[in-house]
Parts: sequence; C-alpha cells; structure tokens
Amino acid sequence: MSQVEPEPVYEGQESTSSAIGDGEDDVPNMDTPRQIPPQANRFEPATGTFQPPPSIDEARMARDDLNNILRLRRSSGIGYKDPGLDLMFRGRLEDMVMFLWAYINPQSVDCGKWMAASLRTVNNVNRAPSYARQLRGWARDYIADCDVLPVNPYGGWNESLIDRDETLAQDIHLHLQGIGKFVKSMDLVDFLDTPEMRKRTGLTKRMHLATAQRWMKKLDYRWQRDPKGQFVDGHEREDVVNYRQNIFLPSWSNIKSKI
Repeated sequence: MSQVEPEPVYEGQESTSSAIGDGEDDVPNMDTPRQIPPQANRFEPATGTFQPPPSIDEARMARDDLNNILRLRRSSGIGYKDPGLDLMFRGRLEDMVMFLWAYINPQSVDCGKWMAASLRTVNNVNRAPSYARQLRGWARDYIADCDVLPVNPYGGWNESLIDRDETLAQDIHLHLQGIGKFVKSMDLVDFLDTPEMRKRTGLTKRMHLATAQRWMKKLDYRWQRDPKGQFVDGHEREDVVNYRQNIFLPSWSNIKSKI
C-alpha cells in the first residue's frame, strides 16, 4: 500500500489532516496569517558601494569655509561686503550651508543624519527631492577638495573647439589658405570630416553647415559675392591682352585726338 506524503505545514497554519472531521474546524480560519512560500531570486541583490557620511567635524569645517565665501569681511574688519557672486552660484552655496548646519546642529532632529538632513533642506527651500542628491554630492566634493565648487555652468556651453584649441584654428587657416583666395563653408566641413581631424577633435558626426558658418565668422572670414565685370575674369589672357594693346588702345587714341 502506497503511503501519501503529508502536506507541508507553514508557521501560523494548522495541518489540514488534523482538521478533517472536526465539524466547525472544517471552515478555514481567515484571521490566521498565511505564509507565502519563498521564491528564488524574487528580488535583485543591491548593487553599489556604501559611502559613509562625512564626520561632524569635517562638515563643520566645510560650513565655516562656505560662510567665509558668502560673508566677506571688509578690509576695516567691521561688517561684510558683497562677494560678487552670481545668483545661481550664491544660491547653491547658501543651500549647502543650510544642509550642513542641519547635519551638525545638535538641536536639529536630523543631527548626524546625512540623508535626512539633505531631504529636510530641499523641503525647506521648496525644491524637488532629487535636489537632495546634488546637495550631498556638492558637499562631499567640497569636503574632499575645497577648490571644487558648484559654479554656474552658464556661458561655458557656448565655447567651441576653436576657442579652446588655438592650434586647431591655425591648422584650419592654413588649409583654407591653400584652397585659394575664395573659400566656402563646405570646405571647412570637408576638412573636419577627414579621419585625422575626427580623431583630433573627437567629432563623431559630420559638422552641420550652420556650425561651419559660425566657425568661419569666428575665424574672421566674411561672406561676399564674387565680383563680375570687365578685366576681372581672365583679363590677362593672351587674346584679351592682344585686343587691348593692338585694337582698343590705338582706336581710343585716334578718337581722343579728335575730341
């Protein structure tokens, strides 16, 4: 006679075999918590490296340094003067000071709580929660190196390659001068599209014509029409010189003597 294996019993659940034929016990107890069997690889393991927060002393020193940047002492030693910072840069420094103060202030509910202090700070300045991560990154960078500050990035995006690399501008000048007196923007596009120049500039795509036109303007090239008229195109050809010397000028001399 074959034996039937008993069903597994989980914690908080009674065996069904013992409940058979017990009358009211046949009704399942809905108040009893049911344990879910474990599943393999239900959650992905956490990745990344834990970075401990800065110490209170490091954060205090960083806050004092930032305060000195924001509140410059007058040469007389009385009062403060305007540090001359743009609004975005100054606002970032002020937010960093507020964040570090919430982290080191013994009377703060977030004292010693790195992430909680950053979240409370962004809530106080009415910014999105994602701004807290930026604050923590700026603070860590400044504590590691006091020369690293969250400066205003505006204006730096408009700097082109020829502004940063003077030798590149010189090479472009030499190439365009070798073409001739008159050049066009497509000559610059074709020159920068060569494998050698792509490797040097790091460009992965062919330069747009409008970008090449702006570069030509930076390089002091000016657009103009090719002048058309007498003695402009081919005035030194042999047939033109023969006509001028042997026909036009003698005829003009005869006419001029009769005027």
